[in-house]
Amino acid sequence: MSNIFVSDFEEYKKHTEDFHKRYMMSNKIINKWISKIKDLEVNMMVPQHGLLYKKEEYLAFINWFKDLKVGEDILDEIYEK
Repeated sequence: MSNIFVSDFEEYKKHTEDFHKRYMMSNKIINKWISKIKDLEVNMMVPQHGLLYKKEEYLAFINWFKDLKVGEDILDEIYEK
């Protein structure tokens, strides 16, 4: 059985970035969500698809995700490819 956990988020994010850019609505919404969860004690993030995130990799994801330009923020960039 292969590993089910993200072991290096810097390496793994290349597999998840395009999905998030296309399917998340806007960075404003991302940051609203982060403001709601930032004070929670999270030990693991279990997304619907992909690998599971233990605490360290979850925190790396949140730190990356908060600044990611997505959806309507980059609409022209997405559809000019």
